[in-house]
Amino acid sequence: MKGLAGTTWPWNVVPDFQYDEDVIEAAVSDIILTAIGERKMNTGYGSGIMKSVFENRGILLAALITREITVALRYHLPAINVLNVDVQEGTDDNDPVDVVVDYVYQGAHQRVNVPIERG
Repeated sequence: MKGLAGTTWPWNVVPDFQYDEDVIEAAVSDIILTAIGERKMNTGYGSGIMKSVFENRGILLAALITREITVALRYHLPAINVLNVDVQEGTDDNDPVDVVVDYVYQGAHQRVNVPIERG
């Protein structure tokens, strides 16, 4: 061990976790559409909105979905900065809930639309 003091290695191992926009967009959709507890080996993964989409339509439902998505994305995908979560409900009880998430990843503004079926 005495001979290794001051020795440098010829390579520099630095993990590079850069992802392209398509991978991040898929991860955002995956987190939103995965129910908490759905993944057996990672039971905390996902968002809690799947239990909420069957509630009565209105401003409270939109606020609940917005909060659940924002918290889930900040926890599971800290590489993005969530700017806005817009929840658009249809007029009929069976219409899907459209969720539009605006976020910044590596300085670029991105938007993903995730339709959530109600039944």
